[in-house]
Amino acid sequence: MKNQPSDPYQDIELDAYKEMLRQAKQTFNMHCLGVVVCAILTAGGVYAFLKSGRVVEVAITGAAGTGTLCFGKLARDSIKESERRLTKIIKQVKTAR
Repeated sequence: MKNQPSDPYQDIELDAYKEMLRQAKQTFNMHCLGVVVCAILTAGGVYAFLKSGRVVEVAITGAAGTGTLCFGKLARDSIKESERRLTKIIKQVKTAR
């Protein structure tokens, strides 16, 4: 069989899908790292506050939860924006055929 030249539009579309997969993997890794960092900082903060005896447990729990939620929202927003951009590129490639 002869090697047929590949369709450049199909190559661009495939590259866009590969990029989406790469970004999903990176986002997952960063999210896991963020959760670990939040957990370490929370544990350190809890230890410091409880050692000083100035803060009640409710305030510590609330602060820890807020930090984790903020990080999660930031990660989700980043994922949605990159997916939106790549989907737009894929649509443009499909209409250009």
